[in-house]
Amino acid sequence: GAPAAPPAPPPDGSKPHDEPPPPGDGGDAPELGLVPAHVVQGGPPTATSRRPEKKPRELPAIPLFRRPLFPGVIAPVIVTDKAACAEFMAMRDAGLKFAGLFLSKRAGAGGWMGATDGPPEEERPADSADLHNVGVLAEVIRLAPRTSGIELTFLCHHRVRWTALRQASPIIRFATEPLETEAFEETRSQNVKAYSLAVVEALKEILQLGSFYKEQLELLLESVDINNPLHLADLGACLTTADPQKLQEILEEMNVEERLAKTLSLLKSELETIKVQRKINKQIEEEISGKQRQFFLREQLKNIKKELGLERDDKETLASEFRQRLESKKVPQNVMTVIDDEMKRMSTLEPSSAEFNVTRNYLDWLTKLPWGVTTIDNLDIAIARNVLNEDHYGLDDVKERILEFIAVAHLKGDMKGKILLFSGPPGVGKTSVGKSIARALDRKFYRFSVGGVSDVSEVKGHRRTYVGAMPGKFVQALKLTEASNPVIMIDEIDKIGMGGIHGDPSSALLEALDPEQNATFMDHYLDVPVDLSNVLFLCTANMLDSIPRPLLNRMEVIRLSGYVLEEKVSIAENYLVPGTKNETSLTDDQIVIEKTALGVLAEDYCREAGVRD
Repeated sequence: GAPAAPPAPPPDGSKPHDEPPPPGDGGDAPELGLVPAHVVQGGPPTATSRRPEKKPRELPAIPLFRRPLFPGVIAPVIVTDKAACAEFMAMRDAGLKFAGLFLSKRAGAGGWMGATDGPPEEERPADSADLHNVGVLAEVIRLAPRTSGIELTFLCHHRVRWTALRQASPIIRFATEPLETEAFEETRSQNVKAYSLAVVEALKEILQLGSFYKEQLELLLESVDINNPLHLADLGACLTTADPQKLQEILEEMNVEERLAKTLSLLKSELETIKVQRKINKQIEEEISGKQRQFFLREQLKNIKKELGLERDDKETLASEFRQRLESKKVPQNVMTVIDDEMKRMSTLEPSSAEFNVTRNYLDWLTKLPWGVTTIDNLDIAIARNVLNEDHYGLDDVKERILEFIAVAHLKGDMKGKILLFSGPPGVGKTSVGKSIARALDRKFYRFSVGGVSDVSEVKGHRRTYVGAMPGKFVQALKLTEASNPVIMIDEIDKIGMGGIHGDPSSALLEALDPEQNATFMDHYLDVPVDLSNVLFLCTANMLDSIPRPLLNRMEVIRLSGYVLEEKVSIAENYLVPGTKNETSLTDDQIVIEKTALGVLAEDYCREAGVRD
């Protein structure tokens, strides 16, 4: 059977209660709806209480799968089997009202004890071999129909032992005999009295710590006769959450002293469990209360600072910071509309939400970009020639082409429309020439390499829906240089990865390097047009054959072929040696390198086109 929340009918025949008795303030009592009969009745049994004659009987057996029931307990059992329901209805009609309640030997195994998520107990298979021999004689004091079957409310009377199987289906029937305990007069030994007092003290201590049946136990302890240890042992056992097999041992124990000793052991174990539970609850409450106190104090401090004008709300502070960044910038109207919409959206989000962080990062990028912020170009030809000569020896044809490029920009008033590609072997100065151009023009310089890059997101950014999304390299360059007209050098463009599952980055570069399209470059992360027309793009490559033809057609190629022996020696004498002395903190008095030694180094150890090695 499946014990449920018990109605508590008085055994004197009056109308039973419709609801189970209210629980106490604790949560440590067994989950079975067990209610001491004495408590329900408001006192110990009287002469008019139902006390059936102790004699051998043939009884229908109901298996219990959670815990045994003890004499003096009222408990409901729900029966859903149709054949069993019909049998009990026939018993009621025939005036038969007694049954035997026996614990299954599988009770408590596999986590069934106290389970609320398993199948109903009456649906678990049971036979006579699965049932313990000792149980209780129970009287059906109420039979109520339920949607799933019937609910039988039993009043348990005395212990019985089944001796023979009379019927196996539809319900089990046993031949039973009552079990006699020691006479009341024989239970007044000193040990029994001491155990009884210890059980009462344990119950009182459990009451002080809190118990599920606190109110009922208080009424019981006021009226129970501690000189009657028979009922005291059973009562103490049935009010614990002990293992069902240990409770069965108490039910089968006929020696009162041993029964009290086992009950006391269970109560002490229950007491220790309650103490540990209270300790854990106290620790959790202290931790939670401490965190709540800190939270309230922070909120109060925040409100005080806000009232004094010392601090504003986090969202207001962010919004103010974002707007302050835009004050000196010329933000396009379509971009400003997006920023305003995102500001309004951020104000409605909770700071702890993930969407808030995404919106904040997006606004951070939008407001940090140098909208309309440019550096003033230095288009003086003489200054540009001096800078190129200071940084590089030789390369006269390259320098002339760069000076022509700057001269045309001086006549036009801007440098739009040209993308330069420096092609040549390693070590001939392609990257350093780009740095010299940026220094000659007084522009910010940003370099990144696309060698081996095979993801289009490196160029055009990630969609904001991805975790850790970021803009592409061009937008990052504008943010770091804080100018909309930097010099951006794209290194190793001949080694860029080909198209794959992540897109074709070389095709993505077409938009940025096309003067007709880069004024409205669309980054996937920003999702607003970004003007790259004022950027001077410089590219480097070792070979032209591996560059996609549409990309190569957008660039003007300047070839750096390499250096002859005399040029290498001069470069070493005028650039490499002074630079090495400066890096190693050596003076001219400490080291002297002859020109002939440089010639030997250049001729024997530097036979490549450049001077890198």
